[in-house]
Amino acid sequence: MFNALEFVPPRHVQKTFQDLQTFDFFVSEDENWDDDFREFLDYFDRTWMGSTGKAILTSYKWNGFEAFRDGLPKTSNNVDG
Repeated sequence: MFNALEFVPPRHVQKTFQDLQTFDFFVSEDENWDDDFREFLDYFDRTWMGSTGKAILTSYKWNGFEAFRDGLPKTSNNVDG
């Protein structure tokens, strides 16, 4: 689900990321699951979101909403010979 954030309008990415974390799908009675999920969320936030500081890759580099909306290619395959 988190990879779908690429197609969310940039101004809604942070809120959508927060909303995804509260889905019942991610709630478990297993403490190991919770620890693993929290570790994933921390990584995802540090790397892609930057909620707690500066992200390694800012959303303007990875968000493809406008490109998808405008029908632009996602790769450079269209210019390969």
